Amino acid sequence: MADQPTGPKNIPSSVPGLIGAEYDKAIVVIVSYDLKWNMFCCSTYGTTPGAKDLAAQWSDKCVAALGGDIGAKQTYEDFHATPEAVYKAQVDELRQRVVEQEAIIEALKKQIERRNNLVVM
Repeated sequence: MADQPTGPKNIPSSVPGLIGAEYDKAIVVIVSYDLKWNMFCCSTYGTTPGAKDLAAQWSDKCVAALGGDIGAKQTYEDFHATPEAVYKAQVDELRQRVVEQEAIIEALKKQIERRNNLVVM
């Protein structure tokens, strides 16, 4: 006899990730309802730790607005459940910010250099 499922079939986090990538969205929240299990199911995606946090908050708000019981929440793929994933995502985000700031600094240096050249001539 086959194993009986112990809960609803959840939408994996890769699905909203694919939507985010395809449509250039920083946050994607999918809210669905499972009639068999009589419960809401959410799957979220965020490009940064902050976006992932917002996605999780928004999914809770959506379920609550639709009359769902947030207290009965079950977590399957939780970004915050793995400290290493949180740390890696934060490091990646900070590295990206450093690259962006370095580009801004270089652009400002070029502007100053051009301005100085105009004054000297």
